Amino acid sequence: WVAVDRLLYHTGIELEAAREKASTAAAAASQAAVEAELDTGGFPVGARVFAKGLAPSGEREWFVANVIGHRDRAPPLSIKYLATHPDGETNPLALPIPRQAFVYASDVQTDVP
Repeated sequence: WVAVDRLLYHTGIELEAAREKASTAAAAASQAAVEAELDTGGFPVGARVFAKGLAPSGEREWFVANVIGHRDRAPPLSIKYLATHPDGETNPLALPIPRQAFVYASDVQTDVP
């Protein structure tokens, strides 16, 4: 039990201000998450990149790919897988299916992985 004089009481105005502040913070965090999801990473259409994809072995691996487009929905980057990395194998059986996919910018890079 806690003595009555040790309890904290807040006025309705204080509670409303706290609710408004929490609501604003939640909306800002949600907006930041949406912007991060739709980030194209600055990869121009036609760029040769390295992108993660699902290999025939079932593992996520790096592949050589081309950026073929952007869109305003998540995931925002449209890519086409060209070859395995680092072998450079172009056999369709060694590449992800489907060969064209939408991916997040976090799964794409220009530097050799």
